[in-house]
Amino acid sequence: MATLLHFLRSLAITLLVSFLIPLSGLGLLLGLLNLGQLSPAATASSVALQQMLTFLSVFGGGDPVQGIVVIGLAASLVGGLFDAFAAYKHPNLPDLKEF
Repeated sequence: MATLLHFLRSLAITLLVSFLIPLSGLGLLLGLLNLGQLSPAATASSVALQQMLTFLSVFGGGDPVQGIVVIGLAASLVGGLFDAFAAYKHPNLPDLKEF
């Protein structure tokens, strides 16, 4: 039973981190492109921001916010599958509490 709880805790943490990292990265990129509109390279930043929003709109069915969430969910699924595969392939890994 404890092994199942360790696996579920590891899976939950992996899913959460795998979801938040792409959201943070895309949010940071959008924020920097938005701040870039105040610099002398405002034209290039504006074009890049528009292209980024168009790219995210493709994944979100027309809404960039939904596109970011879809990318985060896809990354979360991949991270969860990787964690489950690692637990399946190496079931006897030592707990970190012993170190």
